[in-house]
Amino acid sequence: MDPFELSQNISPRRRSIELADLIQSMFGLGYIQRRMLEDAFMEAYRARGILEHDRSTWLKDPPTFNDVLTIMEELRQKIHRIHA
Repeated sequence: MDPFELSQNISPRRRSIELADLIQSMFGLGYIQRRMLEDAFMEAYRARGILEHDRSTWLKDPPTFNDVLTIMEELRQKIHRIHA
C-alpha cells in the first residue's frame, strides 16, 4: 500500500494530515515540525497535479517520499539563505 495514495473519499489534505500525525507520533515531533511535514505533503501533491479542490485529480500517480524529501531540502536551503 502506498501511504500517499488517495481515493474519491480521501482528499490530499486529509491524507497529509493523517501522515503528518502518524509521523509526529512515531518520532515525537513538535507542532512546527509536524506542520512543515503536512505542508510538504500538500506541496508534493500539488507538484504531481493533484489538487484539493479537484477530485478528478485525486487518482493521478501520488507523490513519493523522495518527492517530499526534495521539497523539504528546497525549504531548508531557502531558510538557510534567509538566515545567512
